[in-house]
Amino acid sequence: YAGEGAVPGDLLYSVKVNVTEPVRVALAKDEEARADLEAWRALRRLEEAQSLAVRDSLSPERKERLEENFDAHATRVEERVERIAEIDPVQAYELAGRFEASLAAHAAILASLDTDDTEDVVDRINSRLTRIVEKRALATLSFDTDASRGDDAEIRNARSLKSAVPVEV
Repeated sequence: YAGEGAVPGDLLYSVKVNVTEPVRVALAKDEEARADLEAWRALRRLEEAQSLAVRDSLSPERKERLEENFDAHATRVEERVERIAEIDPVQAYELAGRFEASLAAHAAILASLDTDDTEDVVDRINSRLTRIVEKRALATLSFDTDASRGDDAEIRNARSLKSAVPVEV
């Protein structure tokens, strides 16, 4: 519990990242909960980068570690969303949308800090956002096909998601 507010460079940071967070993911009840937790972990890395940048403590080593961790968590989110999409494409689309919106918000915050330290992080987030938006766009193509086999509520839900506009930074 004491390590929850830790950032890279703090004594308890490795406990937070290597013990507490993985235990939460392991104890999650289903794939959707695990995807949400991985998204939460990725967003935590961005919050840590923001916190360090505001304090002018985002050293190149800390930034690199945060970027690597962010990429690992974001990749796991994408993998879990892909697995969920095989079973429930609408749920996967919603999960990806929530992650996309959160990433866009964090990218905007980091960009507003307007420091050289955060520029690479913002670029990395935008790259990830581009991939997520592309995957969500491809997922919408399957909604018409899937909807033709589903009930009326599923068809309406798929069509409303298909018309959703992706978030842009």
